[in-house]
Amino acid sequence: MNAIATFVSILAILAVLTFVAIILWYYRYRFISFIRHEHTPDMDSRIPEGYTDRAFYYRNRLSLRRMSGPFQYEEVYSMSFGREEQSVPTTASEQGCNWKLSLTVTIGNDFKSGYYQALITDEVTLKTFPMYLIIGVRNPASMVIVAPVSTWTAYNAWGGKSLYQNQFQNKTVYFVSTQRPNTAFEVNHSIDVEANTFNWFSETYPNVSVIPDYLLESPKSLEHCELLVLSYHCEYITAEMHAAVRRVADRGASIISLGANQLYWVVRWNPNRTRMECHKDVTLFEHSLAYGGMWKHHFHPQQEYLAGRYNGLGMHTFAPYRVLAAKEHWILAGLGVEPGDIFGMEGIDGKPICGSETDKVTMSNPNAEIIARGMNCEDESIGILYDPADKRWDGTGGGEMALAYRKNGSAVLNTAAIHSGAGLGVDTVFTGIVQNFVKRFGPKAEHGKNVRERPAEQMSVEHRTSAEAP
Repeated sequence: MNAIATFVSILAILAVLTFVAIILWYYRYRFISFIRHEHTPDMDSRIPEGYTDRAFYYRNRLSLRRMSGPFQYEEVYSMSFGREEQSVPTTASEQGCNWKLSLTVTIGNDFKSGYYQALITDEVTLKTFPMYLIIGVRNPASMVIVAPVSTWTAYNAWGGKSLYQNQFQNKTVYFVSTQRPNTAFEVNHSIDVEANTFNWFSETYPNVSVIPDYLLESPKSLEHCELLVLSYHCEYITAEMHAAVRRVADRGASIISLGANQLYWVVRWNPNRTRMECHKDVTLFEHSLAYGGMWKHHFHPQQEYLAGRYNGLGMHTFAPYRVLAAKEHWILAGLGVEPGDIFGMEGIDGKPICGSETDKVTMSNPNAEIIARGMNCEDESIGILYDPADKRWDGTGGGEMALAYRKNGSAVLNTAAIHSGAGLGVDTVFTGIVQNFVKRFGPKAEHGKNVRERPAEQMSVEHRTSAEAP
C-alpha cells in the first residue's frame, strides 16, 4: 500500500508541476520584455511635420491627395497656411503634443471614400511630411473592410516611444497617443498595400465600406455586413471589437483575413480614441481589474475565427505561394493552376506577396484546408527576397493560405501574409482566389442604397513648420 500511495503522490506532484509549467509557458510574456531600449531616426522631430485630430473621417464631415492606385496620387484639395513653431513635450508619445490648431478642412460629397495622404510642404525648404487618413460614408454596407488604425498607433515611435521601443528607459510602454506626427509608415507599415485592398474591393464590388478597427465597437457598423474583411494587420483589438467580430461571424457572415497576425493583442481606447492602452506583460489595465496580454490569454486565440495563427517563422521575408489544393477545388476554378504551381511572385511594389508576417494552420484547426503555402525561408538571416536557387527557401516560414467552413454555413479565408493585399488586381491567381471566395460566400444582396447622409464633419490639422528644430 505504501508503494501505491507513494506512486500516487508522485503522479500528483508531476501533474501539479506540469500544470504550473503550462501556466508559466502560456503567460510567459509576463516576464518577457517587448521593448527595445534604443533610438531610431523615426523618433525624431523634423521640419515640417503635423498630425490630424483622428485617422478616420466620415464624408460630409495641407494638400489632400487621394491614394487612387498603387503609389499613385491625385490632388483633390490644396491650401496654404502660415508657419507655426510649436513645442515638442517629452511626454508626447504617451500624452500627445497638444499643438494649436492650424487649419480645418470640410470634407464634402466630392471626396470619395478611401485612403488619403495629407501632405505638408515647407515652402522655404520644400521638404514635405505626409499624413494618412481614411474617409468613409455612413451608409451600411454588405461588405466591410476593416482598416488597422490601432496598429498605426502602436508602431508609431515619434517622440521616443511606441509599443515596441522606448528611447528613454528599458521599460514597458503602456500608453501611446494618436495626437502626434506618425512616422510608422516610414519604417514598417506599407500604407500603399493596405490602401490597395480597399481600392480593389471598392472598384470590383458595388456595396463596400471601410471603417477603422475601433468602429467595430459601434453596433451599427456591421449591421448589414455579410462579408467582413480584416485588412493588412488588425493586430490591436479591444474587447468590444473582438466581440463584434465574433458576433458577426456567429450570425453567419463570412470573413476574409487579408493579412496576418490579426486579433492578437488586447487593448483599450480612451473615450475620444486619442490614447490607446496595451499591457503586453499581462498586467492590469489602468483603474481596472482586467488584464492585458494577447487574446489567447483570454481564451480567444487567433485560430478560433481565422483558421490559422501567427508565429515568428519567416518574419520580414517575402516569397511567392505554391499551390497545394487540387486543381479541381472550387477556390481555384478558372485559374488554370494545379498543385506545385507558383503564384504571387510580384505585387504592387514588385515584391513577392507572401511576406512581412505570416500565419500558419495549427492542430486546433483540423478541418482547415490549406490552399497554398508561401515559399518563405525560416528567417531573414537567410535573405529577405525569395531566391529560387537557394534550397533554404523551402516554405518553412511560409504563410499557409487556409479555408475553413463554419457550421452556420459561413466560411473563413485566411491569406496568411500581411503583404498579401499587394497581389490584389496584380496577380491573377491570388486575385482569382479572393474572387472565387467572394462569389461563393460573399453578400447575397445589396443594402443601404437610400440612406440619408448626415451633416458635414471637419478635419482638424495641427502642424509645426519652423526654421529650427527644438
